Amino acid sequence: MEAIKKNLETLKAEIEAVGTKITTAKKDISDKDEAKKVTGPLITKLLELKARFAEANGGIGVDGKPAGAKKEKKKPGPVANAVANAENAAKKAAKKAEKAAKKAAYKAGLMKEDPDAAPAPAAGQGAKPAAAAGGKPKQAPAAAPKNRGPPRLTNLSKFKLSPLQLVLNPNASSMRERPVIALATACLADVDIDLSITADHRVPSPMMGMTGSSGGVIVGDLAMARYLLEAVAPEGNALATSSANERAEQNAWIEYAQSLTQLDQEQAVKGIAMTLEHALAKRTYLCGNKITLADVALFAALGFPCAIGDKIRVSEALKDFTVASRWTNMMAAHPALKKATQLAIGASGATDAEAQFTEEKLEPLVTGMNLLEGAIPGQVVTRFPPEPSGYLHVGHAKACLLNDYYARRYKGRLIIRFDDTNPSKEKEEYQESILQDLTTLGVKGSVLTYTSDYIGAIQQYALSMISKGQAYMDDTPQEQMKEERANRVESKYRNTQTPEEAKALFEEMCSGSDEGARWCLRAKIDMSSDNGTMRDPVLYRQNLTPHHRTGTTYKAY
Repeated sequence: MEAIKKNLETLKAEIEAVGTKITTAKKDISDKDEAKKVTGPLITKLLELKARFAEANGGIGVDGKPAGAKKEKKKPGPVANAVANAENAAKKAAKKAEKAAKKAAYKAGLMKEDPDAAPAPAAGQGAKPAAAAGGKPKQAPAAAPKNRGPPRLTNLSKFKLSPLQLVLNPNASSMRERPVIALATACLADVDIDLSITADHRVPSPMMGMTGSSGGVIVGDLAMARYLLEAVAPEGNALATSSANERAEQNAWIEYAQSLTQLDQEQAVKGIAMTLEHALAKRTYLCGNKITLADVALFAALGFPCAIGDKIRVSEALKDFTVASRWTNMMAAHPALKKATQLAIGASGATDAEAQFTEEKLEPLVTGMNLLEGAIPGQVVTRFPPEPSGYLHVGHAKACLLNDYYARRYKGRLIIRFDDTNPSKEKEEYQESILQDLTTLGVKGSVLTYTSDYIGAIQQYALSMISKGQAYMDDTPQEQMKEERANRVESKYRNTQTPEEAKALFEEMCSGSDEGARWCLRAKIDMSSDNGTMRDPVLYRQNLTPHHRTGTTYKAY
């Protein structure tokens, strides 16, 4: 990021220097032919520098406008004529946009009547609300078109992305220009942890690398969202559809939402408001009884107003639309959509790239601390899990202070959990000392818990794993087991022991008998893994030492 910024500053300085030379030459050289000889090469160099700047800045020129955009020519004539011409042009544009928007909504199945067969409304009038059949909107809003266009697909071969690497341009000025649909889809389908989100000034549109050996790049917010649902998200995820009818209904709404991206933001908001007043008069979501990709797409067309600034702006525009306001507030409060907002804004890596969801601002970051990616104030939970087998040291202090800081800054919770499942090494003396040291450091947890309080529940989970064939009992001596794991040799019990046999041996181990002392419970994971810890680790062993909190209630940990 710093290298790109430095390069842009250098190019800008060179552009200004060449521009000054051209201006000076034109003033000092009176002969036109001689002036052209001098300024010609300078103009060529100036155009080359501007092209390099635009390429490095994601298509935005040094003047802050898209590269290649033509300057609007001023029409000669009196002021009165100019004003009259502007008014006439605005009326024609509004009328044309209204017709185009209606036609797009009709094709998407969201209007009952063909707009070409109906008389157009008078110029300057917005689209009026109309009763919807079957809960669907009947018309789209009138608006002056905004030349947004489809995602640019040129020169994609130069972008080599890793699988599920999502890249966006940090120059995007609004949420509508960021991949919020894809990010919200990832959060709702619980696959956001699989994404690698980065910022790059060179990308013209948001893009993402495909999985698989063939690779490939997907361009466009909605295209990435659909790919995540079809190729990455697990079956039965929160956005999964169960029938062709559901998908068709969602697609109709998505097409409608996409048609609105061609319109000015203010007019799009008004159109959505009028549509939702009828479509959601007797329902909560656009399709079915849960949030779908259709809701996310329409919320994105609205401007994805989760952050407090965007929310206030949209709420003001919707103040006369009760149903639309209710739906917008519900969507804005959804944790997954808030997380998507944080991911979209924070991708640039800037220290101030953080969404605010309430008027109460968060404290500035302490020097040296980083933003928590996707963190939502009030929902951050951190933990400090010491084992009461000794006194606190510097490493412990660093861990607890770090977790305490983030819990306080994001107005979340800090859980202090004693990991007390090894009675051979643990003492109440260490436990009390740790609590006293935390008080000295000024660390106060929201909750204090002990793993030993859940040993009974942990045993039930162990039995569940055995029943599913995910764990087995083993009496291989420890040294031999260590050697076998190092050499990736499977235990003789791994594929021969039945769940019933394993359950009986597990209960024998937990009883504290001499026979049970020979056995341990191992997880059945992957003995061929390059990660040695994944080669069927031991989960449970017998330990008859009295526990400092539970005494002799349990005999295996």
